[in-house]
Amino acid sequence: MAEVIVFGADWCGDCIRAKRLLDERNVDYTWRDIVAQPELADQVVKYNIEAGFGPKRRIPIILIDGKILSEPSNEDLLSALNLSE
Repeated sequence: MAEVIVFGADWCGDCIRAKRLLDERNVDYTWRDIVAQPELADQVVKYNIEAGFGPKRRIPIILIDGKILSEPSNEDLLSALNLSE
């Protein structure tokens, strides 16, 4: 299975949705809390720039084997994981 890293915050609705989907599909992932580790916020901005969204703090950022997803829909997340709905 792919290496999955999720950057987000517990207050973020999109982060909660993405984590729920990953949990429901039994996908192992590493959670990186940008509130508990504020230095990660700069990394989130860098990933958003790389993904073409400019210098924003859009979360969740989900890395799947190095591929950057910024605020992905459930459909985009499942597709990146090669899973069906």
